[in-house]
Amino acid sequence: MIGNTAGRKIQDRKYANDRIYTPEKVAKMMINMCEIEKDDKVLDPSRGGGVFYNNLPECNKEWCEIDEGIDFFDYNKEVDIVLGNPPYSLWTKWIRKTIELNPKKICYIFHIGNLIPSRVHELEK
Repeated sequence: MIGNTAGRKIQDRKYANDRIYTPEKVAKMMINMCEIEKDDKVLDPSRGGGVFYNNLPECNKEWCEIDEGIDFFDYNKEVDIVLGNPPYSLWTKWIRKTIELNPKKICYIFHIGNLIPSRVHELEK
Protein backbone atom coordinates (compact mmCIF):
# COMPACT_ATOMS: atom_id res chain seq x y z
CA MET A 1 0.00 0.00 0.00
CA ILE A 2 1.29 3.44 -0.93
CA GLY A 3 -0.35 5.15 2.01
CA ASN A 4 -2.35 8.30 2.44
CA THR A 5 -1.33 10.88 -0.15
CA ALA A 6 -4.27 13.24 0.25
CA GLY A 7 -3.30 16.87 0.57
CA ARG A 8 0.30 16.40 -0.56
CA LYS A 9 1.71 17.57 -3.87
CA ILE A 10 2.28 14.73 -6.29
CA GLN A 11 5.97 15.57 -6.76
CA ASP A 12 6.46 15.31 -2.97
CA ARG A 13 4.97 11.84 -2.68
CA LYS A 14 7.25 8.86 -2.18
CA TYR A 15 5.44 7.23 -5.11
CA ALA A 16 4.18 9.77 -7.62
CA ASN A 17 1.43 7.48 -8.95
CA ASP A 18 2.22 8.53 -12.52
CA ARG A 19 1.06 5.26 -14.01
CA ILE A 20 -2.52 6.05 -14.77
CA TYR A 21 -3.78 4.19 -17.81
CA THR A 22 -6.28 5.96 -20.01
CA PRO A 23 -9.51 4.15 -20.88
CA GLU A 24 -9.65 3.27 -24.59
CA LYS A 25 -12.87 5.24 -25.05
CA VAL A 26 -11.15 8.42 -23.81
CA ALA A 27 -8.05 7.80 -25.94
CA LYS A 28 -10.17 7.34 -29.08
CA MET A 29 -12.11 10.53 -28.33
CA MET A 30 -8.86 12.48 -27.95
CA ILE A 31 -7.45 11.01 -31.16
CA ASN A 32 -10.57 12.07 -33.05
CA MET A 33 -10.31 15.59 -31.63
CA CYS A 34 -6.74 15.89 -32.98
CA GLU A 35 -7.91 15.54 -36.59
CA ILE A 36 -4.83 13.54 -37.58
CA GLU A 37 -3.94 13.53 -41.27
CA LYS A 38 -2.17 10.69 -43.07
CA ASP A 39 1.06 12.72 -43.47
CA ASP A 40 1.19 13.92 -39.83
CA LYS A 41 4.06 12.80 -37.65
CA VAL A 42 2.45 11.86 -34.33
CA LEU A 43 4.27 11.13 -31.08
CA ASP A 44 2.89 9.23 -28.12
CA PRO A 45 5.52 10.28 -25.54
CA SER A 46 4.43 7.88 -22.79
CA ARG A 47 3.03 4.86 -24.57
CA GLY A 48 2.41 2.66 -21.54
CA GLY A 49 -0.03 -0.03 -22.66
CA GLY A 50 -0.41 1.59 -26.09
CA VAL A 51 -4.00 2.80 -25.86
CA PHE A 52 -3.18 5.97 -27.84
CA TYR A 53 -0.49 4.56 -30.12
CA ASN A 54 -2.45 1.43 -31.04
CA ASN A 55 -5.58 3.43 -31.92
CA LEU A 56 -3.95 6.10 -34.10
CA PRO A 57 -5.20 6.27 -37.67
CA GLU A 58 -2.79 5.71 -40.55
CA CYS A 59 -0.01 8.26 -40.05
CA ASN A 60 3.71 8.51 -39.32
CA LYS A 61 3.64 7.49 -35.67
CA GLU A 62 6.35 7.13 -33.04
CA TRP A 63 6.40 6.45 -29.32
CA CYS A 64 8.50 6.78 -26.21
CA GLU A 65 8.22 4.65 -23.09
CA ILE A 66 10.74 4.92 -20.28
CA ASP A 67 10.02 1.35 -19.15
CA GLU A 68 11.15 0.15 -22.58
CA GLY A 69 14.33 2.25 -22.64
CA ILE A 70 13.03 5.08 -24.85
CA ASP A 71 12.99 8.23 -22.73
CA PHE A 72 10.82 11.11 -23.94
CA PHE A 73 13.39 13.57 -22.60
CA ASP A 74 15.96 12.13 -25.03
CA TYR A 75 13.62 12.37 -28.06
CA ASN A 76 14.75 15.13 -30.42
CA LYS A 77 12.74 15.01 -33.65
CA GLU A 78 10.16 17.60 -34.67
CA VAL A 79 6.60 16.30 -34.77
CA ASP A 80 3.23 17.57 -35.91
CA ILE A 81 1.18 16.23 -33.01
CA VAL A 82 1.99 15.07 -29.49
CA LEU A 83 -0.77 13.30 -27.61
CA GLY A 84 -1.17 11.18 -24.54
CA ASN A 85 -1.49 11.11 -20.79
CA PRO A 86 1.78 12.46 -19.34
CA PRO A 87 3.08 11.83 -15.82
CA TYR A 88 1.70 14.60 -13.64
CA SER A 89 4.71 14.71 -11.33
CA LEU A 90 6.79 15.89 -14.30
CA TRP A 91 4.19 18.22 -15.80
CA THR A 92 6.27 21.42 -16.09
CA LYS A 93 9.34 19.59 -17.42
CA TRP A 94 7.07 17.58 -19.74
CA ILE A 95 5.44 20.68 -21.21
CA ARG A 96 8.83 22.30 -21.81
CA LYS A 97 10.09 19.20 -23.61
CA THR A 98 6.90 19.00 -25.66
CA ILE A 99 7.30 22.62 -26.76
CA GLU A 100 10.92 21.92 -27.81
CA LEU A 101 9.57 19.42 -30.36
CA ASN A 102 7.65 22.26 -32.05
CA PRO A 103 4.35 20.43 -32.58
CA LYS A 104 1.43 22.02 -34.40
CA LYS A 105 -0.93 20.38 -31.90
CA ILE A 106 -0.64 19.19 -28.31
CA CYS A 107 -3.36 16.94 -26.96
CA TYR A 108 -2.80 15.89 -23.35
CA ILE A 109 -4.99 14.77 -20.51
CA PHE A 110 -4.48 17.06 -17.55
CA HIS A 111 -6.26 18.34 -14.50
CA ILE A 112 -7.37 21.97 -14.64
CA GLY A 113 -5.21 22.54 -11.56
CA ASN A 114 -2.19 21.89 -13.80
CA LEU A 115 -2.86 25.10 -15.71
CA ILE A 116 -1.07 27.38 -13.29
CA PRO A 117 -0.02 30.80 -14.66
CA SER A 118 3.63 29.86 -15.20
CA ARG A 119 2.68 26.82 -17.29
CA VAL A 120 0.16 28.79 -19.33
CA HIS A 121 2.92 31.34 -19.95
CA GLU A 122 5.25 28.56 -21.19
CA LEU A 123 2.58 27.43 -23.65
CA GLU A 124 1.86 30.98 -24.83
CA LYS A 125 5.55 31.60 -25.59
